[in-house]
Amino acid sequence: MVKSFGSIAHRSEQLVSQLRDICAKSSCGKVNLIAHSMGGLDGRYAISHLGAEVYVASLTTVATPHRGSALADRLWRTRFFNKIPAIQDLTTSHMINSFNPSTPDSPNVHYFSVAGSTDIPLTNWMKYPATVLFKEEGPNDGLVSVESAKWGDIINTVPLNHCEQVNAMCLNPQSAAFFYLELARNLFRHGL
Repeated sequence: MVKSFGSIAHRSEQLVSQLRDICAKSSCGKVNLIAHSMGGLDGRYAISHLGAEVYVASLTTVATPHRGSALADRLWRTRFFNKIPAIQDLTTSHMINSFNPSTPDSPNVHYFSVAGSTDIPLTNWMKYPATVLFKEEGPNDGLVSVESAKWGDIINTVPLNHCEQVNAMCLNPQSAAFFYLELARNLFRHGL
C-alpha cells in the first residue's frame, strides 16, 4: 500500500521499497504486478524511472487513467483539490504532455491493461462522476474512461465499476474474485 493522495513520484518510491522487500524475502526474482487505478501509474513510473524493472516481470493495470481524467481536470480547478499532488498528476494535460512522454515502457517488462465499463445506478455515489466523464471521454467505470485505461496489451473491458474492481462496496464479491483469477490466467498464458 502507498499513500493515497501523494504524488506519483512519491508513491512510486514507496512501491519500489515494497517490491525490493518482497523479492528479497521470497527469493522470487521478479513479480507480476497488478495495480489498480493510480497504482498503475506508480508501477509505470517505478519501472521507468526508479529501476523497478529488476523486480517486475509484468505490469497489469486495472482502470488506470493512463491519459489522465477529465474529472481530475475539473477537480484541479477548485480551491480545495488544487493542493493535492495526486490530482495534478492525474490531469489530462500532465499525463499527455509530461508523464507519458517521459515515462517509456521498459522492453524487459510485459504491459497489460483492463478497463471497466458499466451502468452506474442512480443511487450510487459514482453516478454523477460517471455521467460527467461519459460526456467528455465516453464509456467508463465511474471514475476512469475505457480509452484512458488502455495501455500495452489490452486484456478486456469488464462490467465492474471502479470500486467493484477491488471488491469495495461490492454487492457480488465473487465478481472481483473471478476477475482477478482471470488476470492470473492471462499471466499464465503468457508464461509469466
